[in-house]
Amino acid sequence: MRHTLPTKVLVVLVCVLALGGLAACGSGGKPTDASSIAQAPESVDTPDPGRDSDETSLPEEACSVLTAAEVGAAIGGAVSLVTGPSGDCEFSQEDPRGLSGSLGFVDEADTNGGYDGYLAGVAASLTDPVRRDIADLGSAASTFVGLPAFGGSENLMAGGVVDRGSFLEQTTLAQGQQMSAEDLDRIAEALLRLLDSKLA
Repeated sequence: MRHTLPTKVLVVLVCVLALGGLAACGSGGKPTDASSIAQAPESVDTPDPGRDSDETSLPEEACSVLTAAEVGAAIGGAVSLVTGPSGDCEFSQEDPRGLSGSLGFVDEADTNGGYDGYLAGVAASLTDPVRRDIADLGSAASTFVGLPAFGGSENLMAGGVVDRGSFLEQTTLAQGQQMSAEDLDRIAEALLRLLDSKLA
């Protein structure tokens, strides 16, 4: 099942805060300053930015086009996958202090606020998020890292979004123990590229 943008952003933000609370339970380190992100990591795959989104058929469930091995390679550790209530593919590691998050699609985004609306939702849910644009992915793409605006967690949250016109591709991350802002930013981009490659 896929949702329109307002519902999907709400579901994503609730999941981000819930996952952040879980990650905070096992992490005793101080938060890493998100402002330390310096530059984009090296790209591995470069999907065609001009792909026609109107000809793309979105899967009902993101997990149907992803494997645990692929997601694990992108984040640098073994994961398990499960389909979330909105159709997103949620991943987690055996150690509850490990990285967790989700990947998915926002259908009909162009009629529900689109890319800018999604980023506005991110800005409202994080405190002073650091955003980095990705030049060679979709018609627009970016990653973001910051502390949750609610719940009092001291663990950084992260994610990213790709604009494909009629739909968005998105990922959210809850910080693993002692992970840096740079690590989260790099992983967010790797997950976006992985998800995007499945629709090429």
